[in-house]
Amino acid sequence: MAIGRIARWFGLGVLAGALGLPLHAITWEFTQRDLAAAPGQADVRTAFPFRNSSDRPVRVTAVAADCSCVLAHANRKTYAPGERGEISVNYEVGARTGPQRAVVTVSTDEPGVAPQPLTLQLTLPPRAATPAAKSAPLPAILQSAAGLAWASLSVDCTAELDQREVTAVYRFRNASARPVTILNVEPGCSCTQTTLAKKSYAPGEEGEIGIVFTVGDRTGLQEKIITVATDAPDAAPAQLMLRVAIREYLQLMPRVATWRLDEEPVERTLVCRATTAAPLLVHSARAAHPGFAVRIETVEPDRLYRVHVKPSTTHEPISTLVEISVEIAGVGRRTFSAYAYIHRR
Repeated sequence: MAIGRIARWFGLGVLAGALGLPLHAITWEFTQRDLAAAPGQADVRTAFPFRNSSDRPVRVTAVAADCSCVLAHANRKTYAPGERGEISVNYEVGARTGPQRAVVTVSTDEPGVAPQPLTLQLTLPPRAATPAAKSAPLPAILQSAAGLAWASLSVDCTAELDQREVTAVYRFRNASARPVTILNVEPGCSCTQTTLAKKSYAPGEEGEIGIVFTVGDRTGLQEKIITVATDAPDAAPAQLMLRVAIREYLQLMPRVATWRLDEEPVERTLVCRATTAAPLLVHSARAAHPGFAVRIETVEPDRLYRVHVKPSTTHEPISTLVEISVEIAGVGRRTFSAYAYIHRR
C-alpha cells in the first residue's frame, strides 16, 4: 500500500515524519479525476477535496489553470488546522472532442513546498456528423497569403444567444507551381477550434479550413484571428479574421468590479439592462469566492437591474467570478459572467 496513503490515514503525518518524508500541511483525497462528458454537455464540473492536516493555518495563495477553458477556485482562502476544503473546477467543453487533459496548479503559503498539480483527464464525445455539401467554385479574384490563394481572408457571421456554436469555412487553392504544406493552424483562443482535411496540396489543388466558434456566454461583436503558417518560401503566415455578431438580449456594464488593496470595502455596481423587447428577470447572482456578498436590486421590472458586489475585506489580493443567472422570455435561463478583483494598485 502506498506510503503517502498510509500517512494520510494516520492524519498527523507521523509515519511520513518517521520516514524522513516532507510533511505537507494539505492532504488531498486525490490529485487526478478521470471523467467523461455526455453528448451535448456544455461543461464538466468537479472538485478536488483536501484537508489541512497540520497544526497551523494554511492559506491558498493561487489557483491557476493551464487552459482558458478551465475555471478553478478554492472555496475560501485560509484553512484552520483540521479544516476541510476543495478546489472547484469547471471545464468548458466547447467544440472539443476525444481525450483532453487539463492541469490546475494550487499554491499555498507553506514554506518550501512546491505547488500541487491537479489533473483532469476527460473523454469528450465525438461531434455529430453533418452531411458534406458540394463546394461552389472559387471566385475568379483570390487573395494571396502564406503561399496560397484564398477566396476570402475574413468571414462575418451572426449568432443568437441560445446558439451553441458558429461554423465558418476558409477556402483556398495552391496557385503556385510547387506543392505547399500547411505547417500550423493556430486559432489563438480556446473558444475557436479548427479542422483541416490534409496538410499538403499539389499545384492547383483546392482545400479548406473549417472553424467552429463556441458561443458560450459571450455577447456582442467577437473578433478572432486564426493564423495559418505554410512552408511556402518567403511567405508570411496568413491572418484569417472571424467576426461573430452575437445578439445581445442583455447589456452587462461593467463586467469587472475592482478595489485597491486596503481601500474601504464599499459596494460596486454592475448594471443589467434589456436590449430587446424580450422581458428578462435577473434570477440570482453569486460570487465564487465566499468573501464577496452579492445582492440584486430591481430598478425596472423586466428591463433594468443592478447587481451590487461587496468584499468583506480588502486586506489581500483576490479575484473571483460573479455568475448572474437571467431568465429571458422566449430564450430561457442563461448565465452571464462578471469578475471582481482586489488588486495592489
